[in-house]
Amino acid sequence: MYFADTASLPSRIGLAGSVPAPGRVLNGIEIDITVGVGATASAVPEPLRQAVRLTLAALYENRGDVSDPAENPGLLPLAAQALVAPWRMGRL
Repeated sequence: MYFADTASLPSRIGLAGSVPAPGRVLNGIEIDITVGVGATASAVPEPLRQAVRLTLAALYENRGDVSDPAENPGLLPLAAQALVAPWRMGRL
């Protein structure tokens, strides 16, 4: 059995007992979870939607410029970074 620890930031999923035996050798345990800020796109804050637009536009404009996309994983354009900054969790 699993439980959601929503008191911590970020929230976590924890075990409430022993780990179940997987039903298969590979990918034997699957957890389905629904997360987000709302059921519709309009529920997502406008700055986050704009950050997605900017990131997609930058990826489209620079397609083929990097021989291996794995070289720059997760890099957001500076404008998109500024838009998502209020929602980011800091780490020590």
